[in-house]
Amino acid sequence: MGVDFLVCRNCGETFPDCGNFVRCECGNSWCDEYCAEQDGFVYESCKLGFEPNSEQCQAKYYSDTCRYHIMTSCSYCRNEKFEDSELLDYALKLLNKTKENLIAEYQNKR
Repeated sequence: MGVDFLVCRNCGETFPDCGNFVRCECGNSWCDEYCAEQDGFVYESCKLGFEPNSEQCQAKYYSDTCRYHIMTSCSYCRNEKFEDSELLDYALKLLNKTKENLIAEYQNKR
């Protein structure tokens, strides 16, 4: 049995996958709760302060349609943040250029 090392989405530090770390259902991970929170990760909760799906929580009765219910998610799941590679691809399309075109232009300006 081996240990894999992951890279924290927030601070960039590496950490083992066998320790205490936070992982979103989408696969993103952070070294600890602080970094996860700083990067926009939230656990399932109720905006009214009730325990999710408890008797007091409306989500028990209205499922995901409850306006006070917050699902476990991160800023990447919610499309609030994006990978640099995604943004680069989008920018290249806007510029109507390929990565090779951009590299050639950058090399000529140096």
